[in-house]
Amino acid sequence: MLAYVVAVQVLAYAVLLATAVTTPVPTWPWTWLGVLVVASVVHLEAAQGIERVRELAAEGTPYTHLQSVIRTTRMCGA
Repeated sequence: MLAYVVAVQVLAYAVLLATAVTTPVPTWPWTWLGVLVVASVVHLEAAQGIERVRELAAEGTPYTHLQSVIRTTRMCGA
């Protein structure tokens, strides 16, 4: 089973590499990719900072990680 998984992974990387070598990509998609990566890192850092402040403010009281509550309600369709 593990050999099958590794073989599929190697095949996927080979196809990816062959496509990247043979298909030219203009610069504007790379620019947008960079913008999205930077924006996602900024968002992640801001969200973690807010979560740290919540944890520190809740010291001595029961604390519920609100992101897990939001994810659970979205999965349930609420």
